[in-house]
Amino acid sequence: PHNEVKILDFGLAKLGGGSVLTKTGTTLGTAAYMSPEQARGEQVDRKSDIWSLGAVLYELLTGQRAFLSDYGQALVYSILNDEPKRVRELRPDVPEVVEQIVGKALEKNPQDRYQTAEEMLADLKIARGVGAPGGTIAAAEGTSRRQKKTLRRKIVVWGTAVTILAIGIFIVMPLLQDQALASHPRGIAFISLENKTGDASLEYLRSVLSDVLCTSLGDSKYIRVTRSDRMREMMKQIGKDTVEFINRETGLLLCKRAGIDVMGVGSYTKAGPIFLAELELIDVNTGERLGGPLRARGHDVESFLKEDGIVDDLARQVSKGMGVSRFSTQATLKPVAEVSSSSLEAQAYYQRGKREYYRFMYQDARRFLELAVRKDSSFAMAWYWLFYDCNDMGDKAAAKIAHDHAVRNAAKATERDRFMIAESDSTLRISLLKSSGREGAGGDWSLAFYKARCEIFPFDAEFRFWYGLHLRASEKVTQAIAEFEKTLQLDPAFVIAYNELGYCYAIQGQGDKSIQALERDAELEPGDPNPFHSMAECLIILGRYDEGISKCEAALQVKPELTGPRLTMARLYFMKEDYDNAIKWAALSSEKASTTPELAYSLWWQAWYLAWSGRLRESEEVLRASERKTSLEYQKKNITESGKKYFLGRISWLRAWCAYEKGDWKNARLDVSNWAKLENMPWFSQFCLGLIDLQQGKTDSIPIRLQRMRDTLMAISQRDTARE
Repeated sequence: PHNEVKILDFGLAKLGGGSVLTKTGTTLGTAAYMSPEQARGEQVDRKSDIWSLGAVLYELLTGQRAFLSDYGQALVYSILNDEPKRVRELRPDVPEVVEQIVGKALEKNPQDRYQTAEEMLADLKIARGVGAPGGTIAAAEGTSRRQKKTLRRKIVVWGTAVTILAIGIFIVMPLLQDQALASHPRGIAFISLENKTGDASLEYLRSVLSDVLCTSLGDSKYIRVTRSDRMREMMKQIGKDTVEFINRETGLLLCKRAGIDVMGVGSYTKAGPIFLAELELIDVNTGERLGGPLRARGHDVESFLKEDGIVDDLARQVSKGMGVSRFSTQATLKPVAEVSSSSLEAQAYYQRGKREYYRFMYQDARRFLELAVRKDSSFAMAWYWLFYDCNDMGDKAAAKIAHDHAVRNAAKATERDRFMIAESDSTLRISLLKSSGREGAGGDWSLAFYKARCEIFPFDAEFRFWYGLHLRASEKVTQAIAEFEKTLQLDPAFVIAYNELGYCYAIQGQGDKSIQALERDAELEPGDPNPFHSMAECLIILGRYDEGISKCEAALQVKPELTGPRLTMARLYFMKEDYDNAIKWAALSSEKASTTPELAYSLWWQAWYLAWSGRLRESEEVLRASERKTSLEYQKKNITESGKKYFLGRISWLRAWCAYEKGDWKNARLDVSNWAKLENMPWFSQFCLGLIDLQQGKTDSIPIRLQRMRDTLMAISQRDTARE
């Protein structure tokens, strides 16, 4: 009523002598009016009084305190960290200049407040209209600073949000995309690169670069690579197995048949010593290019396979072009020099060797593969294929040497290739299984190993196929069928899986399904006699001999010079008990044989049918002819020592049977002993000798023979257990 203001509490005061009434860390007075520095227990001065005056003014104008809380600690936190609501927000009729004065008095930083009461009084006079004309209140500067401070905070907040968003876009999202790719990897195949150098001596790079790119990308779990040997198999399916260069149109056709998503096409050229390679990634379904062309260059021809050279550069670009993030590309791709040979010559010989192997030209394949390992003795996969080639040729000694080199250098191969080499080496198998977090193979190592390999490489059609083969060999036919079907899901052009399905269904007695699968094989491989030959063999299993004969005839119409269908025809007539025709077709097979193994096999079966039908003398004549041919081919070096032993061993066994049937016990014993030495079959030789003993009435020897058989079989069992 009297227009008087009573100041009842002004917070803590400071004595003129400068002593502080509180110790550090303690607070006294009314908490709602304490300045931030006072709340922190710091030393206070007149700027703290100005802050408290600002708090009083705020409450006078708005009717509420600037900082509200029912709890002391929460109130202190608010004073230190929160901004009060704007005065005009609570009371719009308050002049803006007054709001600015209150705001400057309540600045949390003492240096931003009024430094003296005189400064604040000067601004109040201006606000009242009695100050100097044109004066600018100091509070306006504080308001500007607060706005800038608010802006800075917003910038920090938005900057943080943008940073988080950027992390999401550039790191998290690519990793999520990689995860999706790992679940459904995209397939890619490289067709022949075009030689634009004008130098015919560099023509070999066409196939080498395609294959090495596949090797470089082979361990990526985000990309499913179709290798050059699969492309050659598909070329054979469309009747172009002799074509060396795969053009774009043919490449698209092959990729569509195999369910491949992306096709890599390109070229290489040079200007002086500089080489330039260029690739385009083509979407197989649309025929459109994915992104721009990929380019890499090097200073000489050797730069193609050097670390961080042309192939390494292109492989990284291909990985990113397929949608794999930079992080995963760096993590999964290794330099070619670490997983293969860095010698272009070695790579060229290796490619040629594999090509000849697939054409069954084993001698030529061996020559080129030996040249490859001569150029690079650490080339694991060249040794691996040389091992298989020598093994197929019957040269066991050379095969063992190649095998040991392949295992010794397995570290310089992709993970997939190491699992291929491990098929024939138990130590490497166990090591790979343990390193992949899987247990050892146990008793049946083969099935455990092939199953683990499919789990590690779930999108590898070839590994699925081999697992199916081993399941069928183990009489797990239903499981084998499932694996062959998975093979075809991964690679619809893997038509040999239809062939295997035919045999599996035949074993199960499902004749219709068997023939349907093989007819699908014939449809996808026009001009190939093998599906008809397989139908004939399946019809033997099904007991449908006449139909089998017609399928053999169909196979021979496609390729009359084949020996296989002739031998199957002989078997079909044998099953019909038509022994004359069985002997005739086996003889026709011998006449058409083009290789020593084919001839030896055909002659042996001809002799066997003759022996079965009681024509023992003729059987022995055929065996003598086979023996002469085998020895002659050995002298010509067309077969190896181990190959000669194998063929002569089979001849000795059948000759022993003929002698047995004639009652010629002396020669029967002699041939059984020769056969046992040649083929290392001690337990079975004891069985055969026991039969001869029985015929001669020498029953006292039988227990000895049986014991020797038991001892030999036990030793074999213990040896196999020790190997496992």
